[in-house]
Amino acid sequence: MARDYGHLTAAQAASLVATNNVKQLILTHISGRYADEEILPEAGRAFPNSRMRLISMCSPIYGRQ
Repeated sequence: MARDYGHLTAAQAASLVATNNVKQLILTHISGRYADEEILPEAGRAFPNSRMRLISMCSPIYGRQ
């Protein structure tokens, strides 16, 4: 289903960074279909240095103050 929307699963993102000399994976834009407790372990199996960051749409990262 993630592919239908142009997204990666946590496992796919982790596999991608594991093969590309990345130091840390920070997962954002998490689907509401999955419990937060599922996402990080899924990524961590392929890339142990994974973190999750929930970002508000009002956060400066999106250009709004």
